[in-house]
Amino acid sequence: MTQVAEPEAKRWVGGGILRKEDPELLTGQGRYVDDIALPGMLWLSFVRSPVAHATIANLDTAAAKELPGVLAVFTGQELAEEWAEAMPCAWPIGNRIMPEEPTNDARTPDHWPVAKDRVRFMGEIVAVVVADSREHAADAIEAVEVDYDELPVVTDMLDALEDGSQVIHDSLGSNEAYTWGMSNGDVDKVFAEAPVVVKERFYHPRLIPNAIEPRGVVVQPIPAQGEFTLWSATQIPHILKVLLALTLNINEAKIRVVAPDVGGGFGSKLNVYAEECIALALARRLGQPVKWTEERSEGYLATIHGRDVI
Repeated sequence: MTQVAEPEAKRWVGGGILRKEDPELLTGQGRYVDDIALPGMLWLSFVRSPVAHATIANLDTAAAKELPGVLAVFTGQELAEEWAEAMPCAWPIGNRIMPEEPTNDARTPDHWPVAKDRVRFMGEIVAVVVADSREHAADAIEAVEVDYDELPVVTDMLDALEDGSQVIHDSLGSNEAYTWGMSNGDVDKVFAEAPVVVKERFYHPRLIPNAIEPRGVVVQPIPAQGEFTLWSATQIPHILKVLLALTLNINEAKIRVVAPDVGGGFGSKLNVYAEECIALALARRLGQPVKWTEERSEGYLATIHGRDVI
C-alpha cells in the first residue's frame, strides 16, 4: 500500500499567513470613497467656526446662495427638524466594574450635527453649502458671513475642573464628564503597609491622527423606497448604521453602510461624525446623491484628536 503523507502542521502563531488584500491596492485598483461618483451627485462643504467658544450673533448666507453652482445653504436652525435626537455617544462610559458598586455614567451633552446658536470647539460646523461641484462648494463657504461673540475658553483639563472655570455646557453645571472609580481589596491598607510608595505624574500630549486618506462620505438615496446607501471612510460601519438610524429616525433596515478601501484610520475613523449625519439628512431632503471629502486642514480641526491625558 502507498502511504499517504501526513499534512505538514501549519504554524499559525509565529508563522506567516499569505496576505490577500495587496494586489488590488498595488495595481491601482483599490476603490476609496473619493473614487465614487454618482449621476446627479451634489457636493457638500462646511462653514466651520474659527473660534473655540462663542455664541453665533449673526449668520448671513444670502451672498453664498447667489454664487455659481450653489443650490442651497443651510444653517443649524434650518436643519434642526432633520434630527430626531442629538447624536448619541457611541462609546458610553459607566462605572460598572464591580456589580455591587453604584453606577456613575458619563454625562453626555447634546451634540447637534450643525451648531444652532453656540460653538464649543474650533472647526464646529455652523452652515452647510450644497453645490454642483467640489470647487463651487468650497468657494461658497467663503461668502457665508458669521459674527461670533466670543466667550472664555478652557484649554487645560485641570483648569477646567477648578471652581469658577468657564463651563462649556451649561446644562451640566461643570466640565466634569464622569469619575470612574476602580478598587480591589483594601487599597488603603496596602499603601499604608507598603515598604516603598512611588508617586509619578505622567502627561501624554495631544496628537492629531493623520491618515493618508482623509475622511469622506457619499450617500445615494432611493426616494421611492426611503432607502439609503452610504459609503464612508469608517472603521465602524455597523455602529455608524445604528447611530445614523437613531439620529435621523430612519428604520435601520433602510440604511446600508459600506466601508470601501480605507486609507488608514489609527482610531480617528472609529467614530460617528457630524458630516455623515448631515450627508444622509441632505440626501433625504434633496432626493439626490451627495458627497463630501475632507480637506487636510479640516481634518486637523474636526477629526478627533487623541491622548491629552494626565
